[in-house]
Amino acid sequence: IRPSKRVTLGLGLKTPTGAVNERSASGSLIHAMMQPGSGSWDPIIMINYMRGYYPLVVQANLFYQMTTEGHGGYEFGDQLTADIITRYQVHNFVNIGLDLNGIYAGKDTDHDGRYSAPATSLADDTSNTGLVSVLLSPVVQVKLPGSGGSAELKLQVPLYQNANGEQLVLDYRAIGRLSWSF
Repeated sequence: IRPSKRVTLGLGLKTPTGAVNERSASGSLIHAMMQPGSGSWDPIIMINYMRGYYPLVVQANLFYQMTTEGHGGYEFGDQLTADIITRYQVHNFVNIGLDLNGIYAGKDTDHDGRYSAPATSLADDTSNTGLVSVLLSPVVQVKLPGSGGSAELKLQVPLYQNANGEQLVLDYRAIGRLSWSF
């Protein structure tokens, strides 16, 4: 049975699983943005609304990550994403879609000055962090019959980007995903 409407709420926690004290070959501390982990415990909240007009499905999604100060004193900016997602079933096992993705990333904070003093690169200046971005994303999904599996290809193309200070922005992003339902 396919639902015509559904609301999903989610709570989560990003845990500090990666190292935060990696050093270069010369012994200097590698910047927080290049460390394998953040050292922080970050609460996550998600809400999704789905409406089925079969064979078309439309979803609205909000995802918020409230970042906290990590073990090394660095705090990445909070993140909020808002998505409008469409999928159209063109065949029993194939969906195509178009997503509109909005991303807000707040500015980082180096509470202890461990990564920003002395400033030796643009990455050391936390005013060069944070952005607002809007992406358009065509999608193709293929279900793998009889397996519970599916594959997805997505191309994200920026329509708007406003980055704080000097930082790299996205030209495009290609995403491939495999998933299985058990």
